Amino acid sequence: MYANRKGWNLTDVKVEVTFETDSVENKFKINRNIQLFGDLDTDQKARLVNIADKCPIHKILSNPIEITTALN
Repeated sequence: MYANRKGWNLTDVKVEVTFETDSVENKFKINRNIQLFGDLDTDQKARLVNIADKCPIHKILSNPIEITTALN
């Protein structure tokens, strides 16, 4: 949507996400590989990655999560 609004020549986007767990340290890691297709310069690609980091799901997963449970 951002690239369309800017009039950039983005023809396709492919995202591969993998998930790793470290049971020793009880940590989780999400790896995201983004491929951008089209006639884009380096600054445009960097801006699109910056926009991807601002998506609501990315923000939730990259910050501490508080879970509350209520039993009714």
